[in-house]
Amino acid sequence: MYRITVGGCLDSAATESFAGFEVQTDDHVTQIRGLMDQSALYGVLRRIELIGLELIEVLRQE
Repeated sequence: MYRITVGGCLDSAATESFAGFEVQTDDHVTQIRGLMDQSALYGVLRRIELIGLELIEVLRQE
């Protein structure tokens, strides 16, 4: 399980690109949470880069 925090609020198109993950926006940051192996994690990080979002934090959770 990972929790990825990015700066800003996602529009509906950006939110759809993270289908299958929990996406929650609060106080001008967005958290993307879900079960992912290393390959999926890198895929999500690549999507964040392609959309041009500011990566704030990546946390591995139990």
